[in-house]
Amino acid sequence: MKSSNRQWWLGEKPYEYSAEYQAVIDYADANGITKPPARILQEDDARVRAAVADGSWANEDLVYYFRNRADYRAYARINWKNPGTYNITEVGTLTFDEQGFWGDGSTGYLRTNYVPSTHAVNFTLNNGSVRGFTASNIASSTYLFGCETTGSTRRLLYIPRNVSDVAAYVINGTSSDTTPSVTNHYGFFHIKRTSSTAFAIFRDGVSVDSSTNASTSLPEFELYILAANTSGTANGFSARNIGCFLVGASQNGLESANNEIWNDHYFNNSLGFTPTNTYFLMMDGQSNSEGIDPITSLSLDAKDKFRNTYIWFNAFETPSGGRWEKLRVVLNNQRSSRTSLNTFGAEIRIAERFEAEHPNDVLYISKYAVGSTPIISTAGNDWNASSVGELLDIAIDNFHIPARAAIPSSPIIDLGMIWAQGEQDCAALSTAANFFTATVNMFSEFRTRLSNSTLKIFVARLHQDIDRDATLLGQYRVVQGPTSTNLTDTATYPYNVHVDVDSYGLIDTVHFEQYQYGSDLYDALGL
Repeated sequence: MKSSNRQWWLGEKPYEYSAEYQAVIDYADANGITKPPARILQEDDARVRAAVADGSWANEDLVYYFRNRADYRAYARINWKNPGTYNITEVGTLTFDEQGFWGDGSTGYLRTNYVPSTHAVNFTLNNGSVRGFTASNIASSTYLFGCETTGSTRRLLYIPRNVSDVAAYVINGTSSDTTPSVTNHYGFFHIKRTSSTAFAIFRDGVSVDSSTNASTSLPEFELYILAANTSGTANGFSARNIGCFLVGASQNGLESANNEIWNDHYFNNSLGFTPTNTYFLMMDGQSNSEGIDPITSLSLDAKDKFRNTYIWFNAFETPSGGRWEKLRVVLNNQRSSRTSLNTFGAEIRIAERFEAEHPNDVLYISKYAVGSTPIISTAGNDWNASSVGELLDIAIDNFHIPARAAIPSSPIIDLGMIWAQGEQDCAALSTAANFFTATVNMFSEFRTRLSNSTLKIFVARLHQDIDRDATLLGQYRVVQGPTSTNLTDTATYPYNVHVDVDSYGLIDTVHFEQYQYGSDLYDALGL
């Protein structure tokens, strides 16, 4: 008896995929390709159903989705629109993880096996588009995708951010155009041509630039991703990421809708119920707050979106560049500069316990943690409250303040801030006193600028085991201080809470295990 029939007899109606996505599953089964788990397949199907509903699906030639399936590389290469036709072929050295494919900048690229002048159906000379998501931000004059003839007479190319900090793009023409300044190209791009004298580029559903350069003809060479194909020769190899990739008609007027469907940071982020309680938590610090535990130590389900825990995602790290979206491992809980690392921090364990114990509540987490950054430095890119302190400013002004203001439900219960840092420049006794003072000042600055004088700050504390490692001595000095008056003295600092991490296992010489840390933090939060 098939499992689906068994479910039916037990009163559980089996999930029924759309005909369009069922074709992808059937192709994988017929060719012995291992499928991702049902939760991923059903999320894929939801995207397809949304594209069918808004009419965009019928106008696609290629649909590749690479994200959220690091263990299913062969499945990621399937062309969803026509499985088995124009599937991806890998060439050279490529990295494949939860973000999708990453080029190596020298040999690696993806072949689509699709030649616009020969194979295009919905992608036409004056009505065509190329769309996709990239989790990278690299200033380089290399191609995210491309094909062209020698002499550049028929071109389809995109450089998301070149060394001059502008994007260059062209679709079915000779002359490319450049956008206004681009300092971060992370996100969903939509390059479209709508007439013989009109093409444009959108990012995350918003117009970036347009051009009146004329069309010429469709390129007659195969379209490559993470490189360009110039008359049959791969060049301009990129070290960038590609998370999904679509080719079809212009999808004119559907720029926002396409972004909502194919941009993982926008898709399926509604809470779906009215919460009983709404909690807000901040997380800051260095790499021990950022988290470096490998995701291979987690269950597969932990890679999916959490049901009622949100993270403030702000890839551009600007005051107005953030949004709340459901927490996922790696895909939105890291700085954009670290998105290629398959690691997680304590917030994942906090979210697991919260969702198990508070199914009717919602937790919003604003996290800004940057590895290998100091407190006592005066050179910038630090957390020093009395000097430049750019990281402190970004955390407060671009993350925590706008994040809390954007929480849709109220009243808000403030849980406090988690701080974890263990840097080398506080390990020496000669700097320990300065580091202690700088930490006290930094915490004071957080409380002042967040207008919360009683803000609880939870500090990772190493105990008496100072000789474990010279670097870890710094973590001890943060909370113990060089004198009898220290950050864990509740009389002097009544709103500091220390979390003992002394017994934790170490991932390396300076980073402690995050899963137990997250569980202990959850207990300390008093939820």
